[in-house]
Amino acid sequence: MPTVVFFAGTGLHPWVYNGGVSEEGRHGLAWVLQLVNQFHCNGLITSYRGIHDQAGTPSQTGLQLDADAAIQYVTEQSAQLGIDRHRIVVTGYEVGAAVAIHAAHATAARWPG
Repeated sequence: MPTVVFFAGTGLHPWVYNGGVSEEGRHGLAWVLQLVNQFHCNGLITSYRGIHDQAGTPSQTGLQLDADAAIQYVTEQSAQLGIDRHRIVVTGYEVGAAVAIHAAHATAARWPG
């Protein structure tokens, strides 16, 4: 089954913080759910260290480590979750677009061909 890994922007995190979910978070979540339902695929929405209520400090290195961790999770859990490792799509919004580019490049380097 194909899997979409969505690297959200700082305003699109659907996580609950300050007692609620942001309007942007609802739109991001709705977009991923639409993809999952329309294309019958798995979906994963990421978060980053230091953004909203997440522990840590945001940095380029941190974003890249978080991207690597998301892809590693998807690939390591592929058998249990019914994920086809050759049908993983990464996408992102705002800063998440740059994170998605890093994830795609790093993944392609690990799995040539």
